[in-house]
Amino acid sequence: MTDDELRELADDIRQNGLQNAIVLYQGKILDGRNRYLACPMAGVKPRFVQWDGEGSPLQWVISENMVRRHLTSSQRAVIALELLPMLEKEAHERKRRGKTIRKKLRKVAENGEARQIAARLAHTNSAYVQILKTIQQQAPELLDKVRSGIMKVPTLPDLLG
Repeated sequence: MTDDELRELADDIRQNGLQNAIVLYQGKILDGRNRYLACPMAGVKPRFVQWDGEGSPLQWVISENMVRRHLTSSQRAVIALELLPMLEKEAHERKRRGKTIRKKLRKVAENGEARQIAARLAHTNSAYVQILKTIQQQAPELLDKVRSGIMKVPTLPDLLG
């Protein structure tokens, strides 16, 4: 969120109150970081709740936030790329703890296809995620252009030749 957007959020919270509590998980903000930052600006005491959902907190956050954002498929692919390390860590933790997951997801995770899961969660194309993974390695400065909406994934392979 830009400084102007954060000030707008603070103004809204000042006028209308904090509509949605900030969600915590293991003592950290799971959802509501911008609301947390805007509350002191608005002179409003933040309200917190503990996440008590089942399954993956990461998948919950994606589900909660993806609908609120107006993002292009390319921007969602950047989010999916950023999810990869977290999804891989979650899969490793599940495996370490011996928890069972659906057979198909286990097979996908074991075969290193976390990008397919990330793409599904972010509602984008797994091929876009793979292209961005290559971009991240070869020309990481282009990721910010995709993230901001200046550039789209289909145009990137042409730039790399």
